[in-house]
Amino acid sequence: MNAHFYHPFFFPFNLTKMTTSLLRSLLFIVFWAGIGTLASGQTWTTYPTVNMVLYGTDAEKTIWGTTTYGDQLAFFKDGQQTLRRLPSVLGTNRSIFDMLWLNDTIWVGTDKGLARMTKQDTTIYNAASSAIKDTVKALYHFNNVLYALGPSTLFRYQGGIWQIVKQSKGLFYNDFIVTRDSIFLTGTTGVWKMGADLVLRKSIYYNGYEDQYDRIAIDAHGKIWVSSWWDLFQYGNGVFQYYGNKTIPAFPTAGLEDFDFDSQGNVWMAFGKQGAAALQPTGKFLNYTTANSNIAGDNAHSVLVVDGKVYVGSFQGLSVLDVSLVTSLDPLSVASDPSASRRYSIWDALGKALYTSLNEQEYLETLQTLSGLYLVRIQEGEKWLETKKILR
Repeated sequence: MNAHFYHPFFFPFNLTKMTTSLLRSLLFIVFWAGIGTLASGQTWTTYPTVNMVLYGTDAEKTIWGTTTYGDQLAFFKDGQQTLRRLPSVLGTNRSIFDMLWLNDTIWVGTDKGLARMTKQDTTIYNAASSAIKDTVKALYHFNNVLYALGPSTLFRYQGGIWQIVKQSKGLFYNDFIVTRDSIFLTGTTGVWKMGADLVLRKSIYYNGYEDQYDRIAIDAHGKIWVSSWWDLFQYGNGVFQYYGNKTIPAFPTAGLEDFDFDSQGNVWMAFGKQGAAALQPTGKFLNYTTANSNIAGDNAHSVLVVDGKVYVGSFQGLSVLDVSLVTSLDPLSVASDPSASRRYSIWDALGKALYTSLNEQEYLETLQTLSGLYLVRIQEGEKWLETKKILR
């Protein structure tokens, strides 16, 4: 969960997000042309040498995260970047999924359990010491209660002990949020809603549209936003709204990496091959690329809004824009190659998604390594080009 945390002593880092962004950038190839112009003065301030994945800010408004290669912590303030080595206590070859600061303590979700770090010491919660047995993918604090999400298990920290709230066999989660009366979880087959009865209901869809969902967050108006690699969705007051290339031609066909909100109601997004974008409350979609603006690069992986400024991290550097400058900006658009969004999927006989890629060669090579009965699908936009069963 790409939440934003605030603390002057501890700083978050995430190798998994960096690795995923790098791999997606290598696999996702799309040809596009930029259309539109920027109004006078509405330009980005760029820092080509500042390469960092953005995560949050501390009390002194220092932007922090990791270097794009994940080997060091990175801090940005007053136009300058400072680097620090990762704490050795977390070991090597680890994948960090999420971090959250709470009461002078930093909680770190990794693929080897959960770490609780203070200025004095570090406590590890894993199979040897707690109910948490494996990966912690996301953390969330609500109503004085701390929650943690594993691949298929939701935990709650109470009385100094991690307890299992809900365990779901056969389901695989990515992110979650907690509200007053429900818990929403994103996963490989949709968005799940769980009420006080702890019964999971797969209830959030757009016209039956089902996909692998990644991030989930709540805006200042209490509306829930969910992203996938292809689309963005809003859910509030029982109404479900879809935002994507199917209804907004300028919306990139794939590559949505991250999103955040500003105080004007804009939803800012980072795309793996098509720069940054803003979805305005009016429905206008603004897409900033190197073809129509001076943004540092198109290979964006993270976005963060702090004090009225939008920070976009990319493999070509950091870009900063004053939010107030987008109010009168004419919509910018992108013409995308539809074939670039062609998706190759492999499912097992029980209907579990095993593999999805935009790379045909990688898909064919993966098929050669499998044995048994599988369902394969090739999709381009909303059209299924091929669906067949394969016995190998």
